[in-house]
Amino acid sequence: MEDGKEPDTPFKGVFNVRLDPELHRRVAEMAMEEEVSNHRAGA
Repeated sequence: MEDGKEPDTPFKGVFNVRLDPELHRRVAEMAMEEEVSNHRAGA
């Protein structure tokens, strides 16, 4: 780049996180209760 800066990197909207199994279970239960996906419940 002429100004010495790197171009912005596009973001895909993906953010992978490893959860403790107990936390994963709680998020899944909350998602079922709220009738949303695990992704929305964990956001």
